[in-house]
Amino acid sequence: MSFRLRAARAFTLLVGFYLMGIVLLPAIAAVDWLLITHLFSARAAWFEGTLLTVSALLAIAILRGFFAFIQAGRLSPLPHALPVTPHDQPELWAQIQAAAEVTGQRPPDELYLVAEANAGVAEQSRLLGLLPGRRRMLIGLPLLDRLTVPQLRAVLAHEFEPYANLDTRLGAITVRGREALLHTLKAFAQGSTSLPRTIGNLYVGYARMFLRASQSVARHQELAADQTAAQHAGRDATAAALRALPILDAAHTHYLETYPAMSSVLEALPPHGEVHAGFRRMLAARTSEQLALLASQQRPSRPHPYDSHPPTAERIALIEELATDGHPDGTTTEAAALTLLRDSDQVFSALEARTLPTKTARWRRMSSDDLVMARAAADGETWSQPLQVATARTLRSTAQEAKNTSPANPTAITDTPHTAPLRALLASPTTSLSDGAPQGVRP
Repeated sequence: MSFRLRAARAFTLLVGFYLMGIVLLPAIAAVDWLLITHLFSARAAWFEGTLLTVSALLAIAILRGFFAFIQAGRLSPLPHALPVTPHDQPELWAQIQAAAEVTGQRPPDELYLVAEANAGVAEQSRLLGLLPGRRRMLIGLPLLDRLTVPQLRAVLAHEFEPYANLDTRLGAITVRGREALLHTLKAFAQGSTSLPRTIGNLYVGYARMFLRASQSVARHQELAADQTAAQHAGRDATAAALRALPILDAAHTHYLETYPAMSSVLEALPPHGEVHAGFRRMLAARTSEQLALLASQQRPSRPHPYDSHPPTAERIALIEELATDGHPDGTTTEAAALTLLRDSDQVFSALEARTLPTKTARWRRMSSDDLVMARAAADGETWSQPLQVATARTLRSTAQEAKNTSPANPTAITDTPHTAPLRALLASPTTSLSDGAPQGVRP
């Protein structure tokens, strides 16, 4: 089946999902009217009342579905993100506008910087994605920490392309519809009673059928996005960005699980801006091999059953089959994407102020080196607790035995059973003072 036919089929199913409730509500109303006007009898009033109650519950479930349709695709507030205007960061916006232009798309209405190793474009679609709306772009500061400018160009172009009209306008509508339906499925998953959940299951089953039918269309859009990114930023830079993103995501996860965890125990923070900027320093202190090792140690997340992204290895292989071009290869000899930000230290501080919990406002600030040493000392105190307890018990028991030992047998204290816990702790080959220790600085 050609791409046009697959897109047309997905579009038809999307319209059917929207019209299903419009058909079901009049059908329920017609059955109720027939029941009340022609079939109602005093002897079966209890049975007919039960049927009316059931139909009312089903109608409520359908109306709930309509509200889910209306809310699907809405852009929610982002209190933990930093809004950035073209006046604030003209160089970064220039790269975004260039990526939008090369894909034939309009630039986003809003741009936010976030503390995630990711980037994306979201659109407030209407009528389950049939109509476009306000557009928002998110860019993670960790991406700017590691990617070069050509690699960032590739990422930006890729994020716009799924919304582009490739072989047919229905391709972009299908992408928006898939996003809206995924929001709708989450709403139906919260059913409270069995009857509304029955109607919900009808919608969920239909939505899953649409997602399966549109999977090939969405993947076609993703592969086309890779091709456009390679044309805009260069083949080598695009392939390098695809290789770097999983490693960068794993490294950022490790950073969040390790270094910021020090602060919660000590109720202390690094200098202003260093909560997120510290990730940059961690990257600078590790080789590419060490970062790749971190990625290999992370358990890969289970892929979403309706994920539109083909396997990364397949995407890289297709990009490398393209002819060579005159674009930069995206290596570290190119300028870092972070150079696109004006006053990057202020940006990190502003994002930190939006992401930290309110309770951290009273925490003290320490240098990064002092924070690491303080956490190491706290962890050492925690890990040594078993040894301290066993030693204290042994000394106390030994002192008590010494009082009760006769002068004729002064060596009896070495054979006392009270020293057994300490001997067992020190002699056990499986004992580790760091067992059960919290995540943080390891010796």
